[in-house]
Amino acid sequence: MRQILQILLASAMFSIPVVSRAHGGEITTEGTAVVKVLPTVLRTQITIQERGTSAEDAMYKIVDNQRALHEYLLSLGANPRSILFGEVSEIAGVKSKFSSAPKKQPRSFGSTTVVERQEFVSFSVGGTAEWELKARNQQGLLVEFHVLKKRIIAAYNQVKNENPKLAASFSPPSFELAGRINNQKKMELLQAAFDNAKSNAAKLASVADAELGPLVKLNTTDNSRHVTNQ
Repeated sequence: MRQILQILLASAMFSIPVVSRAHGGEITTEGTAVVKVLPTVLRTQITIQERGTSAEDAMYKIVDNQRALHEYLLSLGANPRSILFGEVSEIAGVKSKFSSAPKKQPRSFGSTTVVERQEFVSFSVGGTAEWELKARNQQGLLVEFHVLKKRIIAAYNQVKNENPKLAASFSPPSFELAGRINNQKKMELLQAAFDNAKSNAAKLASVADAELGPLVKLNTTDNSRHVTNQ
């Protein structure tokens, strides 16, 4: 059951370093506050990689594959607004199926055959999509997660069988469960983290036999994270 809880809980943590004056010196502490919420969406990530004999050719294939992947995700019931693609980037020094391969040219000089290499341009882009989770308890979420995951992987394998060339351009989908925290809860977390940092600073000042002075600097860092299931 503990492993199930780790899978089904998404966490958010806010860190606040606090610097205060103490007899001309400074005390720096960090306070944290953590909240655990049930996930509300299943998110999948798929990477598209394509090569072409020119940048225009590779980009045309990337855009065409984006359209195909978009339709594929819609057919699986993904939230249309959640289907997003990142920036297209060039893949340099690729040694896999995208690497340059020798291309024979029928040019002969006497009895000598010249072999030239066909150079390729390779591009990559990442895509994400989300499915809303309806269950509101851990047992139901676990079942819903595995049903959705199984359906998405089955569809991916079907594409591999029906259109191997297209599927070869897609990475296998990866999955994660994500929860959302509203602004009010974030403010409560920030306050709790600040109180924790101030308490730690007071303890350090007491150990140093110094009086904790006024606040000098306050920084906040949002370390929100999701629980990923491989």
